[in-house]
Parts: sequence; C-alpha cells; structure tokens
Amino acid sequence: MSTPSKEQLQQKADRMAEIREDRREAGFTEVTCWVPKEQARSFRDYAWGLVEGVDRAFPHRAREGQRRRQRSKK
Repeated sequence: MSTPSKEQLQQKADRMAEIREDRREAGFTEVTCWVPKEQARSFRDYAWGLVEGVDRAFPHRAREGQRRRQRSKK
C-alpha cells in the first residue's frame, strides 16, 4: 500500500472540515474524552443512541450509503 500524497491528505482534511461544519450547523458538537478501554464500546453505543434519539437529522455523509461506522465485532 502506498503512502497518500499531500493532495490526497489535503482532500481528506478538507472533507472532514466540511463534515464537521455541517454537523455544527445541524446543532451537534464534537466531544473528545478518555474512557476505560473495557467501556469504550458501550460508551460509543450510548453516544450514538443520543445522536439517533434527537428529532433532527445528523449529517453523516458517509460513503457508499453507510449511515455510520460499523461497530467492531469482538
């Protein structure tokens, strides 16, 4: 696998900045926090439940029709 070019990295950064702005405009905020490793999955599920539980749309903009990231199956 080759290393992404500067242009590819910039395109990805620009896309993420656009997605973040769309989400802020929709009334959501990004939160970064540290949780114990053994509770990360349940915390992530809880957080997505909050996002999906509001009465407004969350701008996913995921590729290939995915509504959100697939959860890992361990």
